[in-house]
Amino acid sequence: MQLTKILRIKNFKQNFNYKIAETYQNARMFSKAAEEFDFYINGYEAVAEAIDFSVDKAKLAVILNYYNAKNFNKTVAHCDSFINKYAYSDLIPTVFNIKASAQNFNGDYFAARKTLETLISNFPKSDEIANAKVQLGFTFYKLGDYKSALQTLDDAINNHREKNRYK
Repeated sequence: MQLTKILRIKNFKQNFNYKIAETYQNARMFSKAAEEFDFYINGYEAVAEAIDFSVDKAKLAVILNYYNAKNFNKTVAHCDSFINKYAYSDLIPTVFNIKASAQNFNGDYFAARKTLETLISNFPKSDEIANAKVQLGFTFYKLGDYKSALQTLDDAINNHREKNRYK
């Protein structure tokens, strides 16, 4: 009886902490939302599945909130943490793409190139490939490698047409 009551209280607190994080995110207070999602992860990792918001999804929310807050250093750091801790996740290609974008915004074009090339070679069937190739073309352009930029963008346009259609 007592254990059931404790589990119900823990589930209520978990839902409450998730809602706090979500409220900050909706208010466009992205840094605060990222901190709250991190608190949620650290406090409720063991029972996160109960509300169908897995820990890897919560960590992605942390990453996206730091990215939206334009805190690209924290974005990259949390992406690295995600890649190491949640290597099993189907969100890994998305995290690689976000990491590369943050690296590009930071002007770290060599690192962005490496990240994108890793994404493209390790996840060739991912839905992220078209975006990764466009971003890699941009990265090559910023590095002054205009020939590679044109080839990469041409490949993205010609080989990923279905991803480039606007409805």
